[in-house]
Amino acid sequence: MNTTKKGVNQNICENISQIQEDLEVLLKKVFEKIGSNIQAEKQAEYTQALENTKQVIEKFKKTHCVYIYQEK
Repeated sequence: MNTTKKGVNQNICENISQIQEDLEVLLKKVFEKIGSNIQAEKQAEYTQALENTKQVIEKFKKTHCVYIYQEK
């Protein structure tokens, strides 16, 4: 893989990791601010949706970012 493509791929992988972290922080803040106003069922639904998103992101990273994380 050439250096430019590798750099772009690394940037994508780092950005997707940051998005994952940001989503987790955002959901935590939402629950802290208005969690008591959200029905427990909806909170569970949102938490599950976040977990599903995390699984998709992890699958993407395992498939497309393995070589980057192996080099570190």
